[in-house]
Amino acid sequence: LGAQKILEHEDFGTWRSIRKEKISPDGKVVAYVLEADQLDPVTVIYNVETGQETRFERSDDPSISSDGRYVVFLSKPGREELRPYKRQKKKEEEWPSDTLMIYSVEEGNAIRLPDVKRFELPEKWGGWLFYELKPKAITADSFAMAEKEGKKTGHRLVIRNLETARED
Repeated sequence: LGAQKILEHEDFGTWRSIRKEKISPDGKVVAYVLEADQLDPVTVIYNVETGQETRFERSDDPSISSDGRYVVFLSKPGREELRPYKRQKKKEEEWPSDTLMIYSVEEGNAIRLPDVKRFELPEKWGGWLFYELKPKAITADSFAMAEKEGKKTGHRLVIRNLETARED
């Protein structure tokens, strides 16, 4: 055996742990998050049939659709990107937005949807996704609606068909 490095106190901040493990109902897809105190989280998606592993930096809390065809999670701004906002004590509403990632297990690619606050996959209906847009995420066709959003009036909920990408 060669000389082994002695662990220093700083090394424990970069020690990654596996958290938030998910397995598809058919057992063909595994998703989990690698977390460390001083590093951004990494979502890992493993396709058991093909042996392919895909990693997404700065992402957290994966969910697998009930049919096992999609893994959905939020990609967050990195620690370094958020540091100036925290230092200036800005409200979280002023921070950079999260991006919703929809990873297709069959195709091996991800679709990115910006300005998403939170999402939910139904437990039993495969192929559907519900997500809430961050307030003031204004597009040309939703300007009037975005002006009225708030705690009293609610926020925009989008229902997406994962197969066709149609949204309501």
